[in-house]
Amino acid sequence: MFLGIDASNIRAGGGVTHLRELLNHSSPMDFGFEKVVIWSGSKTLDSLANYSWLEKRNESLLGKSLPYRIFWQQFILPKKLIEEKCSILFSPGGILPFTVSVTTISMSQNMLPFEKKERSRFKSKAQKLKFLILRFIQGYSFKNASGLIFLSEYAKKYIQNSLNGKLDQIRTIPHGVDKRFMKAPRDPKRIEDCSDADCFRLLYVSIIDVYKHQWKVVEAVALLRKMGLPVAIDFVGPCNPEAMLIFEKSIKKHDEQQQFINYHGPVNFDQLEGYYQSADIFVFASSCENLPNILLEAMAAGLPIASSNTGPMPEVLCRFAEFFNPESAESISMAIKNLILSPELRKKNADSLYDKVQSYSWEKCANNTFDFLRYIDSQVSKVK
Repeated sequence: MFLGIDASNIRAGGGVTHLRELLNHSSPMDFGFEKVVIWSGSKTLDSLANYSWLEKRNESLLGKSLPYRIFWQQFILPKKLIEEKCSILFSPGGILPFTVSVTTISMSQNMLPFEKKERSRFKSKAQKLKFLILRFIQGYSFKNASGLIFLSEYAKKYIQNSLNGKLDQIRTIPHGVDKRFMKAPRDPKRIEDCSDADCFRLLYVSIIDVYKHQWKVVEAVALLRKMGLPVAIDFVGPCNPEAMLIFEKSIKKHDEQQQFINYHGPVNFDQLEGYYQSADIFVFASSCENLPNILLEAMAAGLPIASSNTGPMPEVLCRFAEFFNPESAESISMAIKNLILSPELRKKNADSLYDKVQSYSWEKCANNTFDFLRYIDSQVSKVK
């Protein structure tokens, strides 16, 4: 069998991580796939390792904006599948051609097109139009795919309800976590041993965006400082310009001298481990997620976590985190304070999360994914 992978709209973040690790930990031939052909932009393809069974294909339209990529997916990709003699199409970006002659498997990785409240946070009309287009095309793809992969039970239930009915042939296959982040929890630092010169360190790794609520976390940390707690926070990640304006305004209001708020911008993947190991508590205030890789990395790094109480976060963290309302600075500050004042709670939660994250592996993700692709193809072949 020849497998085609349409990664034309996999361009950054967790989508690229999933694609890279899926291929790095897979043995397609063990599942009957002699060749894997993948289409994507040059930047994404360059981030993927080379294998004898993997053939990378770049097309000029895939480096352009969403309308061009959708045109390519709908009208050019079906012909490419025939040319490459692919019998299966896997779309980790979620979009399938409306008309295609092969077995199709789609995947849900982005909740924003389906969560109306979350996409309404964006002020840009172009961004809102993009989400509406994705909502229509992904919804159609999910309904008409031969098989469909979800990352979490939360996403599966939410999208099934959003599409008004049961979807056929679905499977939940969570991401894995890079082994480099695996560090057993350290002995917790006591707040009494901290000072302004040696602060208790919080960490929030994520893109600065309107549904990530970093400005509320800034306000929450300012509240903790007013309580006399010597805390500081490091924000790591790229930015959405719209959200960055709100974030910068919040920093100017609460810490104009930037004595305890530190924004480091985007950093290389290889540098993230150092930030995790320097932190005492991880904070995650997103209100819209499918299955955040970053949360798994923090669990693997042995950190206690204060987290948003929305989306899949309670599913992933169970009862081993302090949860908060991500739109309330008071709620965020109290969750963090509870962890700061109880080293015992921090150690207990960090140990439990570290044990839990051991079940998330890229090897398992890769094997389960290729097994599902093979299974769906066999089911379609029986019908034919």
